[in-house]
Amino acid sequence: MHSLKVLGRPILQRISIILVSVVTSAAYSQPTATASAASPIDRVPTKSQLTLTWHLAEHVRESYSGWNSLAHIGAVGATWVLSESGVDADVQAWSARRNETLSIATSVPALIGGFFVPVAVPLYMMRSDAIRIRNGGMAAQQAVFVGFTVTTLLKALTGRSAPDAETPRDIDKRSRHFRYGFLRGGIIHGWPSGHTMTNMALAASLSSYFNDSKRVKYYAYGWAAYVMAAATFGAQGGVHWLSDVVAGGLMGWTIGTTIGKGFARGYLQPLAALGRWGLQLTLNAD
Repeated sequence: MHSLKVLGRPILQRISIILVSVVTSAAYSQPTATASAASPIDRVPTKSQLTLTWHLAEHVRESYSGWNSLAHIGAVGATWVLSESGVDADVQAWSARRNETLSIATSVPALIGGFFVPVAVPLYMMRSDAIRIRNGGMAAQQAVFVGFTVTTLLKALTGRSAPDAETPRDIDKRSRHFRYGFLRGGIIHGWPSGHTMTNMALAASLSSYFNDSKRVKYYAYGWAAYVMAAATFGAQGGVHWLSDVVAGGLMGWTIGTTIGKGFARGYLQPLAALGRWGLQLTLNAD
């Protein structure tokens, strides 16, 4: 197992470098400002330096409001359907029959990188001299933080048994085993998948913020899909149930998209706009 982890490190490093390089190159191409039908003055943008906690409470509230709430409801509904129908148990049983060495080798980069990439990529971007890249890093870091907080809280409250747990011994019962309360099942394993939620939040926030770059979307969502596959089928299916991953993906996508769009709107603010007291000017020294 140690040799497989060592083998996975150069692969992980290359993946991280690709993600950072794509995001960095895309950030230098300026987005197209959305024209306002209300006033031609609003079409003149200024580039604003945002902070890590910028509109944090508003973004969290928005990610659970309106149409966004359907993703969270869908996550709960999908979990009930997949667990009660036996699909979770069937997928885990199929994964357990795969070749152990191949299963671990193909999933190690994603399982290890799933911890570090959501932290390393935003931190690297936040060190950039370009305002747009720094703001993108802020958006990604905020999305990852919210996703991590949500998944940790839900794991603590639901206490779902992991696929490789010793009890219940019957796989069907184990796939439906939730211990509701607080910290009855810990916060490491459980529902939803933290790997999936944080990496999907990263991908969705970057894709929404750099919405003019197809390359960012391909690489970001490609990495998130790899992590989701590893969390479901990797290590012979002993990491997460399929429904853990589906729920984490839906929630992470909603959180990341909301925050990415919010930071994109904040980056391009009106230089001049008609406000309550007449014409208002925004001065930016950067």
